[in-house]
Amino acid sequence: MLQPGRPPPTRRRSEIIGLPAMGRDGRTAGRVGDLIFSGRGDRVIGLLLEGGSWGRRRLVPYEEVAAIGPAAVMLHRPVVLTARDGPALRRLRRPERPLLGRRVLSADGRDLGIVQDVCFRCAGGVVLGYIVSRGLVTDCAEGRGFLPTGRVRPGAAGTLLVVARE
Repeated sequence: MLQPGRPPPTRRRSEIIGLPAMGRDGRTAGRVGDLIFSGRGDRVIGLLLEGGSWGRRRLVPYEEVAAIGPAAVMLHRPVVLTARDGPALRRLRRPERPLLGRRVLSADGRDLGIVQDVCFRCAGGVVLGYIVSRGLVTDCAEGRGFLPTGRVRPGAAGTLLVVARE
């Protein structure tokens, strides 16, 4: 049911956290503190930056990401949203139920593990799937599994991801 590894070319959320976010002028806008996902969890819609010149947390729309490299996230321009940006800021608010830490159940009720990471395509921020932990011993012996987004739907309680029937 779970596939090993991840499909290339993607990045994981965990690979992006902590990277500096820089404008084309070479100035650091801050460090990536988190990714903001759409309400359905199928797309990255923004970056939450920490530090930088103002020393506080700021939101940057994902459309402003020019490239994600191994050493930095490059921005077209370091657009920072504030309360004046109303609708755009509301769109980037963190969902009430984060993706990480959600329990994954199969359609027949088996516990498949817990979402530990999110794989996404850098171009457009489309989420391709989830890295699922099945416990320390299983993760060490077999590795974590990859669950494609097409096989997942939100659970009734909103806190679970349920594998859709094939």
